[in-house]
Amino acid sequence: MRKILIAFFLLVSIICSGQGVSLSFQPVDIGLGVRYDHLFKNFGLYTSVSKGSYKVDDNIYIKDHYKISGGIEVPTENGFISGGISYHKYGERKGDIRQMIFNPVSIEFGGGVFIGRFVCSIRMDFVKWEPTIDIGFIL
Repeated sequence: MRKILIAFFLLVSIICSGQGVSLSFQPVDIGLGVRYDHLFKNFGLYTSVSKGSYKVDDNIYIKDHYKISGGIEVPTENGFISGGISYHKYGERKGDIRQMIFNPVSIEFGGGVFIGRFVCSIRMDFVKWEPTIDIGFIL
């Protein structure tokens, strides 16, 4: 995961400044990651990577849930709405986890607000019923 995060930050610094970088948190699997927003005049693009692990107890868990997301943003007066696609990769699984949805591809929708140079957004993966909270700043 460290290599993915380093590559992501290098990509952000190469593309250009004046865009948003956020830290991501997924409460369902205690996942952490980063998000990059590139806002143009009438639309924007975002990409994000994260890693977490589902754990009910020592006998029911999924290690290493990787999520890569990307999509578009439509600006509003003080923020944006967004929609995109997510790719999920799962590591070791143990126990009765049939109630979870393991589709590798899903969709997400969300929105965010700008408060000065700060940005706060939430995305919801409606296939997996998994929210992601992003808090960051405009470069």
